Amino acid sequence: MEAFLEHIANTITKENLPYLYTRCYIFPTKRAAIYFTNFLKERHKEENFILPETITIQEFITSYSTLIIKDDWHLLLELYQIQNELTNTHQPLEKFLPWGKLILKDFDECDKYLINAAQLFSVLKAHKDIDDSFSISEETKKYIEQFILTTTTKGKESNYKTEFIKTWSLLGEMYALLKERLLQENFAYEGMAYREVLENLRTSSLKLPYTNISFCGFNALSVCEEEIFKTIEQQYDTEFWWDADEHFLNNKLHEAGNFLRDYKKKFAGKNSHWLIDS
Repeated sequence: MEAFLEHIANTITKENLPYLYTRCYIFPTKRAAIYFTNFLKERHKEENFILPETITIQEFITSYSTLIIKDDWHLLLELYQIQNELTNTHQPLEKFLPWGKLILKDFDECDKYLINAAQLFSVLKAHKDIDDSFSISEETKKYIEQFILTTTTKGKESNYKTEFIKTWSLLGEMYALLKERLLQENFAYEGMAYREVLENLRTSSLKLPYTNISFCGFNALSVCEEEIFKTIEQQYDTEFWWDADEHFLNNKLHEAGNFLRDYKKKFAGKNSHWLIDS
């Protein structure tokens, strides 16, 4: 049986080879890109040609964002400094790290899913979610202590409630300050870069140097990735290659096919190629 990536490579004919260097193939993983390249070279092993650009979606974002994506350690230290300033405390770094990692993950997903972070982290929402019936056990108190930003947590149960709400109410400010400070240095976390690339594509301030762009083998996109795909489809000669198992795709009760069934509706043009097999 012909492999999915091999099938895509086999659609490239000898007549396409002189123009192949102007094309870009985007994959979910580096491994897929390497396999595709190997299939392509094997199919045309007697020919001389320049390979197309084969990159992952992360490499695409890194290449075309004007921002430099910083490592998590740099981001955590920046967030730690912001937390100390907002709370006027000096929480030990080792206590902050597990909390900081959760914050970074949330901020990253806010941008990748195009969420209004100010609204999401509103203190009003925190007050609504934690009402007067808030009660916690001693075991839960010990867990909460790991994730609240102040050190004044000993005492009555109501104090835990106050500090817990105070902690979550700071997230909106932390999100805004982190983005502001990173932008001053032309830095970003991954979600920020995704969001920037999308905005630049929408405003046409970003021009991609390809005659054809192919997205190959994706199956669970973030909202930002989905919007990037749609925007590129509107502006460039684009192809989508979807690898689907009919057992999951055609059974509407099977959750594993939910994403692909959704994409089959959203990317329904003649430039969408569905390879459906068992």
